[in-house]
Amino acid sequence: FYSGDSYMILNTKRLNNSPKLEWDLHFWLGNNTSQDEKGVAAYKTVELDDSLGGGPVQYREVQEHESKLFLSYFKHGIKYLEGGVESGFRKVERGKYETRLMHVKGKKNVRVKQVKCDVSSLNQGDVFILDCGLTIFVWIGPDSSNMERIKATEVARRIKDEERGGKAVVNILDDRWETDSAFFKALGSNGPIAPASEAGDDRDFENAAQQEIKLYRVSDASGKLEVNEVGCKLLTANILDSNDCFILDSGSSGIYAWLGKKCTKNERKSAWKNATDFLSLKGYPDWTPVTQVVEGGETPLFKQYFTSWTDPHAQTGMGKVHRTEKVAKYSREKFNSSLLHQRSVTNDDNLPDDGSGHVQVWRIEIKELVSQSEDTYGISIPETVTSSYIHTTPVAGRAISFTS
Repeated sequence: FYSGDSYMILNTKRLNNSPKLEWDLHFWLGNNTSQDEKGVAAYKTVELDDSLGGGPVQYREVQEHESKLFLSYFKHGIKYLEGGVESGFRKVERGKYETRLMHVKGKKNVRVKQVKCDVSSLNQGDVFILDCGLTIFVWIGPDSSNMERIKATEVARRIKDEERGGKAVVNILDDRWETDSAFFKALGSNGPIAPASEAGDDRDFENAAQQEIKLYRVSDASGKLEVNEVGCKLLTANILDSNDCFILDSGSSGIYAWLGKKCTKNERKSAWKNATDFLSLKGYPDWTPVTQVVEGGETPLFKQYFTSWTDPHAQTGMGKVHRTEKVAKYSREKFNSSLLHQRSVTNDDNLPDDGSGHVQVWRIEIKELVSQSEDTYGISIPETVTSSYIHTTPVAGRAISFTS
């Protein structure tokens, strides 16, 4: 992903044993994307949502703070590159490569971010990839985790295979993390390396205490769009009204925009803008996750904030009891399983010849029967023409022919 661009990602899935399709629609915003691109991404997301009948669950993703669902689409991790459309599609000269330093950080979901190509970008708690074209260095900090080391090596090998056609050489710097002269020469600088304590953690914001949960109603019934608080802490599903839109504030861990089935077109179109404006109003970081759900298509993460949430078709108690007169008929007769192993024997199951009769063999040569002597029985005499044999026994009363 280029940090100067915005992207839309649509994931389509089919439920088990059902023809119904479900969609997850994400629009991703790079750290350096322009305000115009952000607006177009949100607008196009609404357009695509409308074309799918308003069914998709929408997610707003921000660089370096993507949701777990978004990261799960990329089994080998995601890579952040500097620039945008212009730098992303610039003319490439054969045999010339731009040296770049990439920071590899993460545990379950690895992130690869391009950073300044300088020794000041390194720290002892993470892993870095220095891509010099036909030589790729994997610099392993002494305090980095095993998962970071494994993921960094995997990313380097993917660069080698997918971007360099297998022609690059990958050098793993483990014990030589502070002494490899070739690495620091390619990096273009040398000096003290920051300790692991300065590395930070990608999931600090996830571990921060959640703020008080609040629910807001968004309505234009009065002629203008209004946002009013309607509940907090222990929420119940009956607060949600199909005629309006709602914003669920779960603190810095995420904002949800809920769209009722009967909300107006203006309320639906303004849902994303209201949610993002809400972030600024509350002073939340720009990377705070924003998710849009529709009535009847709520996600489990949204439902968890309500103490009494019941799906329309969910089973209650012991479920529906079927009446006995509608149950299929069955027999009470005792079943003897030994009958399954019994089978009748027919004449067709017998061998055609039990060998107890008198054997006679003729050879057919040029449409004529030629009797064979007993000392030649069982011997096939090759000729220039194909020969057939007939073997008969009076007891069996059958004939067997074969060709040699």
